[in-house]
Amino acid sequence: MKILIVEDDLDLACSVIDYLSQSGLTLDHAFNAVQALKLLDEYSYDLIILDVILPKVNGFELCEKLRFNDKFTLPIIFLTAMDTLENKILGFNSGCDDYLVKPFDLPELECRIFALNKRGQSTNVNEIIFGELILYPLERKVYRNDNQIFLNKNQFNILMELIKQHPRAVTREKLIELIWEDDVPDTDSLRSHIYRLRNLIDKPYLFSMIETVNRIGFRIRDKNQ
Repeated sequence: MKILIVEDDLDLACSVIDYLSQSGLTLDHAFNAVQALKLLDEYSYDLIILDVILPKVNGFELCEKLRFNDKFTLPIIFLTAMDTLENKILGFNSGCDDYLVKPFDLPELECRIFALNKRGQSTNVNEIIFGELILYPLERKVYRNDNQIFLNKNQFNILMELIKQHPRAVTREKLIELIWEDDVPDTDSLRSHIYRLRNLIDKPYLFSMIETVNRIGFRIRDKNQ
């Protein structure tokens, strides 16, 4: 097996690499999400060990980014000191296959790795239900009242972010960063994406789920709000 460990604690990363290498595993190391994405683009891996607290882009965000890309379906284990139930739920909702809390025993990590490897690649459908909507993030499929809605990647990402932040509004700046990262377009580009998304999600139906929040951005609601 070839494993990528994404961890900014060099001592911990070295300990994991030294231990797992004795079992015949091959490991590469990335300090942050940028390095991880570069390695994933260049090499093939069987599994990712991922920390949550990383510089700039955290592990939850990186995991979501990978799950939006159909190419990256390999198992992901979070290895983190964030031990609350809320954090664990965030981890599994972002698309991970396992969640191990620091401090941990290296033999336990090894057992979890081999257990996931026996199962093969992740088969988690990761169904998300919000009001009349059903989303399948790994396949980027969306249904409303059993009718499939065909969204492009940017439209799907906007919808996912609105649902993730519910009931809070998502700022225009956050959506622009989510879609275009550092290549920021003019404000008309986001307005165009929202307009098309509303036409697809809301126009055929009596109840509008996406609404504008003045001076802030946009949010999504269900019938009970």
